[in-house]
Amino acid sequence: MASNPPTSLGENLPRGILLVEEYSALAVAISSALRKFAPLHAVEVVQSFAEAEAAAATIRPELFVLDLDPPPNGEIEFF
Repeated sequence: MASNPPTSLGENLPRGILLVEEYSALAVAISSALRKFAPLHAVEVVQSFAEAEAAAATIRPELFVLDLDPPPNGEIEFF
């Protein structure tokens, strides 16, 4: 009988899409499109890289969508 490999803590986190958008109207439009075209994924919307870092620890994003123009000073280190 084969044994199942141990699961890591990260495997229990929900998967989804993380959208970083600072303007609420655009966040609504983009997240609506993401939900329409990726209905099996949860979409989390945040307004900053700091919020994205915290959200990424909660969900396990398979896709990051970033719309910050221009990126705030010093925020590019997030990557």
